[in-house]
Amino acid sequence: MPRAIKKRALLVGCNYPGTRGELTGCWNDVQSMRETLINRYGFNPQDICVLVDQPQQSLQPTGGVVWRHLEKLVRDVQARDVLVFLFSGHGIQLPPEGVPDETGAQECIMLADKNVITDIDFRVLVENLPDGILFTVIADSCHSGGLIQHLEQQIGSGPQFERPPDQSNLETSTGSGSRFHTWLNKEHQQVGPGPFGYSGVHCQDYSGSHFAYAEGSSGNDHVGTYSQPQLSVLEKHRMYRRTSPQAGSRLVKKCLTVDMFIGMLSQRAHHQVEVGNIRANLYDIFKDDASIMVKSFARNIISKLQEDNMLNTTGNLAAQFLKQRLKDEGMAYARPAFAAVLQPLDTAAFNNKCVLISACQSDEESFDFKEGSSYGTLSNAIQTILRQHRDPIDNFHLVLAVKTLLKNQGFPQHPGLYCGAKKADSVFICY
Repeated sequence: MPRAIKKRALLVGCNYPGTRGELTGCWNDVQSMRETLINRYGFNPQDICVLVDQPQQSLQPTGGVVWRHLEKLVRDVQARDVLVFLFSGHGIQLPPEGVPDETGAQECIMLADKNVITDIDFRVLVENLPDGILFTVIADSCHSGGLIQHLEQQIGSGPQFERPPDQSNLETSTGSGSRFHTWLNKEHQQVGPGPFGYSGVHCQDYSGSHFAYAEGSSGNDHVGTYSQPQLSVLEKHRMYRRTSPQAGSRLVKKCLTVDMFIGMLSQRAHHQVEVGNIRANLYDIFKDDASIMVKSFARNIISKLQEDNMLNTTGNLAAQFLKQRLKDEGMAYARPAFAAVLQPLDTAAFNNKCVLISACQSDEESFDFKEGSSYGTLSNAIQTILRQHRDPIDNFHLVLAVKTLLKNQGFPQHPGLYCGAKKADSVFICY
């Protein structure tokens, strides 16, 4: 008897209630995707794990909990098994601090306890998968482009990614090539270009001042105040929907600046964290629940400090020594930490193990939108396209349609598709 295909999903939504980074739509994003997986893709509800930071939930989506569930998600899988991971919440770019990264900064997702899972962690997770897996990662967060290190980009923000559709391939993978393009043109191209070009939004500046550590500090600096450019986004979106402003409407960036993240870590650490020792403090705070990247980085540096007689016998990490060594010696001092984790990569095989659909490019922001209901703009766009196109749809044309929809709605984000060409033309999630 043929082995039954496994269908598993891990859906994580972080609203960060009561914090300065509070969002409102992430729990809704998780619930919408859960219903889609059950009703459209035939997932058993018992095989869908939902982690949300609702106060009444006993199991919170902390960094350690989410990582252990990711390991459980990919355990004992074989070719043709179907895996889905959705994250809706804050994304952040960590400054290099000696860490090699293809985008110049390290893309991460931030969990409920302010712990992070990095692009290197996701690379390690994916490269250990067997061939033939159908693994779809949906990242509804800022800076989510490049969240899985070394995945090839198929759809991005520039004209080089606008490849002509392969009609013959589309007919095979969706059975509806011509109908899809007729529908796409009819439904999503009647509105003119959005207010933003395709040049990206560079919102990180690591040279700025930092939030000073203060117990009980409050505020929500990332909430749209309807000054430019947020006002243009709201106006354009209402033009698309032909609606007037509603009381309580708000647009929130799903990213934290490095300064905001440092402020949150400083509260956890009870001392001022600075650029240069973020990873050291992540290790100090979260210990074994820190990400693979952070633990490998810190443990290697601890070993180096012990060799250099710069660490006391208790083994506590001296963050100031680490910062000074990285400043003095740069990449050479940190590189062994990553050599121990990252083995030589077969990029062709790696790019056929996973599909990443990102809310935006690595240097861009995505949004949490509230006008009546609350949702992440990527998650809502995916649900909209799936509702309007009931036939199977491949990854490339789904993301192309989502990109067109968000542009016409006035949101200045450019969703990305990261995978090999073969995976780009494969059906979204599964038949």
